[in-house]
Amino acid sequence: MKVFFKFIREFCSTFWLARSVLIALVGVIVACAFLYTLTEDINFRDALYMSFITAFTIGYGDFVPLTSWGKVLSVFVGFVGMIFIGLSVAIATIALRNTAPNEDR
Repeated sequence: MKVFFKFIREFCSTFWLARSVLIALVGVIVACAFLYTLTEDINFRDALYMSFITAFTIGYGDFVPLTSWGKVLSVFVGFVGMIFIGLSVAIATIALRNTAPNEDR
C-alpha cells in the first residue's frame, strides 16, 4: 500500500508540472465543441460531449459530424485527444519509474 501512495504522489507532482499543457489541450477540446455548435447545428452540451468522446477515441456514434467542416474538426479533435492521452500515459510512466524499486539505481 505504501508503494501505491508513493506512486500517487509521484503522479500528482509530475501531473502538476505538465498542468498548463494539459489544461491547454482541454481548452482546445472545449473550443472545438463551440465550433461544433456552429458547424453541426447542435447545442453546446451535446457538442461538448461529442468533442470529449471523439478526443478520447471512444466514438459511440450517437453524435456524428455531418458537414465537411465538422469531419475535419473531428480529425483535429482526435489528434488533440491522442496528444492528451499520450501525455497522460507519459506522466504515469514517469511516476511508475520513480516509484518502482530498481536495482540499477
